[in-house]
Amino acid sequence: VLPKGWYGRWDITEQIQKVWINDAHDDLPGASTTPVVASLASFAPHMLERAGTSPERLARTFLDNGRTRAGFSSCAPGSFPGGKGKTAECVHIIGGTVFLTNEDGSARRICAGDTVVLPDGWTGRWDVVERTEAVWASVTPP
Repeated sequence: VLPKGWYGRWDITEQIQKVWINDAHDDLPGASTTPVVASLASFAPHMLERAGTSPERLARTFLDNGRTRAGFSSCAPGSFPGGKGKTAECVHIIGGTVFLTNEDGSARRICAGDTVVLPDGWTGRWDVVERTEAVWASVTPP
């Protein structure tokens, strides 16, 4: 995560996948301008916390500045409601398969490699077909 005010360069020596979210906001008092880096090892099951049951959900939040949050989640097969009011969310599926069902009943299959953007105000249901792991970021407007 590259916070507001960060500048520098990227030396990329091999192909990468990047999810880009730009949250234009006023300065947040006390917010760091140091990049947040979470290694793949930090997403190991023993590093995650229980984030829900029925189905079992594990997660780790590695950035929370009160407005923007980012983290990793893992979810066992099952269904749960989605939508967080005024929060917009971007999810990149690393592994697994889910069906994302909108409030109007339309659904879409989402699998490893897919990126989903859920606008603020979205409501629906997540139907997890096989254990799914994802990197996510969310932004809540003031």
